[in-house]
Formats: sequence, C-alpha cells, structure tokens
Amino acid sequence: MAGSGKTREKVGEGRGETGVQLGALFDPERHVKALESRSQLLDAALASADEANRRWEECRALVDSLRIEINTLRGHISALQEENGKLRDALGPNAPEAAGVAPSVTMSAPAPDQSGGENRINGERDGSTATREGEKDR
Repeated sequence: MAGSGKTREKVGEGRGETGVQLGALFDPERHVKALESRSQLLDAALASADEANRRWEECRALVDSLRIEINTLRGHISALQEENGKLRDALGPNAPEAAGVAPSVTMSAPAPDQSGGENRINGERDGSTATREGEKDR
C-alpha cells in the first residue's frame, strides 16, 4: 500500500502543479482584455468593410448610369450621322466642301450597328485620309 500512497501523492501533485500552471497561463483579466481588443479590431474591420461595400455600391450605380448615358449618346450620334448622310446626298456630288470644317472623328469609324458605306464622303475612301492630312497642317 505504501507504493499506492506514493502514486496517489504523485498524481495529486501532478494535478496540483497542472492547476498552478494553468492558473499562471490562464489569467482571466488578460483573457478578457485580449477578447476586448479582438472585439475592437473586428468592429473596426466591420466598419471598414461596410464603408467599402457602400463605396462599391456607389461605383456600381455610377457605372450603370454612365452605361445608360453612353447608349443614349450613341443613339444621338447615329441619328446625327444619318441626318448628315441625307444632307450630303441632298447636296449632290458637286456640293462645295465646307471651308475649314473637317468631319468629326465619329465620321471616320462606323458605329457598331451601321454599315461602313454611310461614313464615306461622296463614296470616296480617301476622303478621310485627306481630312487627316489637312488636320496635320493646322
């Protein structure tokens, strides 16, 4: 039995030492402070994420409105190009060139939904090249 008593003492001592070690490692005040610090960091991260999400939504709304505006402007450009083509056709092939007025940049490149033939001046392909050379002289 003496051997069993020593065993109990060692087990008891082991538990006591373990309890003391845990007590030294687990300080409730430090644990609470660490949790409060983490809570503050998480609150700051959440506020930052909320702000980023708000800005993202603002940017998305702005992009959507700009897309609508771009499509509206493309429609206006198409209408003006058609009107310009009709006016040029009405003037005929011998119509005088407008002095100092060069076709706009949109005239040299067709819109995605239009054929390339509408943008040529009097059916000539070199008209856009001559215009570009004239712009270089200015």
